[in-house]
Amino acid sequence: MHVRDDATAVAATEVMPAPSQGDRAALRAVPAAVRREDSDADPPVGRAAFRGAVIGFILVTAGMTVIGLIGAAGLGGAIGMGVFVGVWGGVGFGAMLGATSCIARADDARIAVEKERRRQQVPAGVDVSSVKSDRATD
Repeated sequence: MHVRDDATAVAATEVMPAPSQGDRAALRAVPAAVRREDSDADPPVGRAAFRGAVIGFILVTAGMTVIGLIGAAGLGGAIGMGVFVGVWGGVGFGAMLGATSCIARADDARIAVEKERRRQQVPAGVDVSSVKSDRATD
C-alpha cells in the first residue's frame, strides 16, 4: 500500500504516475532542506516542557536562595525558601516557557517551509525547459 498526497490509500498493484517535467524542474529548484517531509512531525513538546521545568526549578531556587541570603535569612531558611518557590513557581513557569518555545519554533519552521514551497511553485503555463538546474547532471 502506498499513500498519496491527498491521504488516500493506493493498492500496491496500481502504478503511480511519474512526475511531470514541470514537477521535476520545481523540485530541483527547491533546496533539499525544504523538501524534507519531517517538518510535519509533532515537535517534542513534552521533552521541552520537562527540560524547562528542571531549568526553571534550578534557576528560581538559586535566585531565591541568593535573595534570602541577601535579606539576612540564615542558610537553612534561604535554601528552604528557594526550594519552596522553585517547586511552586519555577517548575510551572519553566515548563510553560519550554513548551511554548518548542511549539513556536516548530510553527515558524512550518511557515517557512510553506512560504518556500509557494515561492518555488511553477505556474501551469510556464515553459520549464529553460529552467536551470542547481545540479550539474540529472
